Amino acid sequence: MSTWVLRVASTTPGAVPAVTPDQAPEMWVSAYDPDAQQGRGYVETVNHVSAARRFDDVTAALEFWRQPSTVAPLRPDGQPNRPLTAWSILLERLDDLDELLERDEPGKASPA
Repeated sequence: MSTWVLRVASTTPGAVPAVTPDQAPEMWVSAYDPDAQQGRGYVETVNHVSAARRFDDVTAALEFWRQPSTVAPLRPDGQPNRPLTAWSILLERLDDLDELLERDEPGKASPA
C-alpha cells in the first residue's frame, strides 16, 4: 500500500498566501482547517516532505483537499465553499520521493 502527500503547485489569484509555481517547488500541506477564519480556511505548509500530512490512499487525500467549510458551506456564487481547492496541488506517492525523505532525515546535511 502506498502513502500519499499533497504538494502545493500554486494558488488561484486572491488566495492567501498567494503562491506561484516557481515559489512552491517544495511546499507540502501539513494541516488544514476549512472552518477557520469564518469559513475562509487555514492551511499550514512545511518545506520538508517528512513533515507533510500523509494519506493512506488517493481518495483520502482528495477528500481532505475537497473538504467544505461547515461554518460557511456555500460561496457567494452558490457553489460549495472548499477553501483548500484555491490551491492547486499535486498528489505524490511518498515512495517516489525517497531522495527528498533521505535529505529530510535528522542529521543529514541539506544540499547548498
